[in-house]
Amino acid sequence: MKIKITENNSQAIQAALDAVNGKATAFTVHTFNTVDSVSRLIKKQFYRVEVPFVDRAGGMATFQPARPQAQSYKYSMWSTVITVQIGADGKTCYLTDVESAKVYPGQGERFDLRMTSKAHAAYVARCAKRFGIIEPEKTLIAA
Repeated sequence: MKIKITENNSQAIQAALDAVNGKATAFTVHTFNTVDSVSRLIKKQFYRVEVPFVDRAGGMATFQPARPQAQSYKYSMWSTVITVQIGADGKTCYLTDVESAKVYPGQGERFDLRMTSKAHAAYVARCAKRFGIIEPEKTLIAA
């Protein structure tokens, strides 16, 4: 599956969510707006760490909504896990996977962001430029 996350494709995305969720809405990703929010969040996270658009291609995020916090839920339940991936232009996001997963009470929302090795190298290079290098022997303070 690879559906471009745009308002024009909201029906196709909704159909993919409905195929996995059925009629369930509690603790699931069940609307286009949630998928769109995840795509905006992945873009925001890459922007915050200053990874250029050209290096963002292939980056992805896996999202699963929060489960009930009340301990009165003693049994597992079903939730939705979606995967959103950034396209070749570094700007467009695609819904690439929707699956159901068994979850347990008390687990929070899950948002796992992954980047390609090229994006990681760009990120590390930017971080390295912000800090100077010192020799450890010269900075030790005698007790």
